[in-house]
Amino acid sequence: MAADMDDSQTQAQFSFADLVSPSWFREREKSSIWIRSYNALHVDPGTVVTIPKFDLGDVRALLFRGTFQYSRATAPEIAFEGRQPSFRISFDTLQAPTADYLVLITPYAVDGAAGNEPAAKLRIDTAVGILGATFGRNLIYRPFHEASFHFGDGKISATSPGFENPDWFPPVIPNPQRITVAEGIATALHALAEADRNRVALSIRWFERSLYEGSIDSFLQAWIALETLAMPSTSNIKPLVHLLASGYGITDTDAGTRFSIGRIYGLRSRIVHDGHVVPYHGMLARYMEALYVDALHAALGMPLEGRIEAVLAIPDFDLPAYLHEPKRP
Repeated sequence: MAADMDDSQTQAQFSFADLVSPSWFREREKSSIWIRSYNALHVDPGTVVTIPKFDLGDVRALLFRGTFQYSRATAPEIAFEGRQPSFRISFDTLQAPTADYLVLITPYAVDGAAGNEPAAKLRIDTAVGILGATFGRNLIYRPFHEASFHFGDGKISATSPGFENPDWFPPVIPNPQRITVAEGIATALHALAEADRNRVALSIRWFERSLYEGSIDSFLQAWIALETLAMPSTSNIKPLVHLLASGYGITDTDAGTRFSIGRIYGLRSRIVHDGHVVPYHGMLARYMEALYVDALHAALGMPLEGRIEAVLAIPDFDLPAYLHEPKRP
């Protein structure tokens, strides 16, 4: 994967693969890198005279003006045969126009060990945050290309925007009862006093974000939604426990034990305060959604639908495993 650099006087060619850190791999031919490219806008032309190359932990950043050829996978298009959806992705090889680019590279497959795509993307996300804090938004104005490059065979694997299997989610049943529930939530929301209405609406928007993230960030977004909805003090889970207990008609003690609010808060604390990096299981995402929906109904004075109990009743549901709780001696 090569690029042509233009410094307004000469044009030099370089390979992204030749610019990786030599400390990343012992067996380069068995290794690969993950690459993400950004349009960089309003870059001071007097400062990009060579190839600025700098390291942000395990991410190497390259800023240059020029052009390069890249492979792009389109966003998945939904096609239908009858009512059954299928997803189609097309791949193109394109030439980037001469412009300013930021390219971020991080190890992917290392010395024959398989690559971890979520981990590679999280490293790059962190680097992007550092660059945004240091240089401002224009350096990372828009991502437009993401791929992996394998040194052994020179193969470039383009990646499309992620999509989730719709069979994982429950089917949509737009019957009059469900429509009435949706309308009831909106009506109850608008009936609140302005400050409460703004707070609950903000909570709903945090919940909306959690539905699309698909990573541990989704868990944190769902928790922020719960905090905003029902926890005036973010370090005190009692109001949330009491809200759910009232909605289910049980004691606070029973609700705290049955719904594991304290254990969920413990995972949140280990991530935020102790720096734990854990995978996010789909069943935990489903449970967080159930928690939020039940809490929202309770906060708006609406009957609960028993979402939490429905998830807990799923065979083999193992909340402690999903919460990555430390083993007790």
